Amino acid sequence: MASRALGYAGVTLYDAVAPGIPNAKSFAEQLNGLAQLPRTLEGAQYHWPLAANSAMAAISRRLFAGAGEPARTAIDGLETTLRKRYASETSPAIVRRSIEYGRLVAATIFAWSRTDGGHEGYMLNFPVDYTPPAGPGFWVSTPPAHLRALQPYWGENRPFVLASNEECAPPPPPTYSTAPTSTLYIEAKEVYDTVLSLTPEQREIALYWSDDPSPDRNPTGALSGHCHPDSAQAGHIAGTCGRDLCAAWDCCGRLVCRKLAHQVQIQPNSADHLHPARH
Repeated sequence: MASRALGYAGVTLYDAVAPGIPNAKSFAEQLNGLAQLPRTLEGAQYHWPLAANSAMAAISRRLFAGAGEPARTAIDGLETTLRKRYASETSPAIVRRSIEYGRLVAATIFAWSRTDGGHEGYMLNFPVDYTPPAGPGFWVSTPPAHLRALQPYWGENRPFVLASNEECAPPPPPTYSTAPTSTLYIEAKEVYDTVLSLTPEQREIALYWSDDPSPDRNPTGALSGHCHPDSAQAGHIAGTCGRDLCAAWDCCGRLVCRKLAHQVQIQPNSADHLHPARH
């Protein structure tokens, strides 16, 4: 879910400031299903850091609605702090106009996001209507929790640009095999052997990127810890390479989102049966 949020936050940030970037082109009518976006008033002045601030705060509240009160308080606090800091740079009328524009962009992007198939996906992590295929090489529920399949339909979400994920599909995983000379067995055993002799650094890295289904365990969530919408707000508003930061944030978000969709859609063969102690 974090990967999806990163993608939509990136589009929001970019289009909230695109009118203030020379030769920048809106994503409207370029991304799948995104027909129109709010337009600035002709001849009116805008304060783009304030527009970015309000847009990112508004989209963050919606995309991370399930993060709880502490997250909302942090988003509200940062938005207020930055608004007060930069409101003194321009007139009250421009402040209001810029904030309203940013919020309109965020509301439009969020409405568009609701139609992609992944809206509020965090509420359906383990759908009960999904029956995984059975047989050698397929995924199986494992101890200790024996959870159901996590987000098995995520690969069906609407891509941002591609007509379908098949247009840019990665190579298939190695063919399932329990033969000790097979590619899959060799790769699985390498992982197993590595786990048996982890260095402190390797263990720390593995725990950091853990994908356990809990509020604080998500690899793309960890990525958003480095590239959180609030960080993008602060970086852009500080005036440090604002244009490049917005473009980079958008590309990062959409690429991570697409990568996760590919991973879920491929459904690689399980290596659970390749436990070296059993073969």
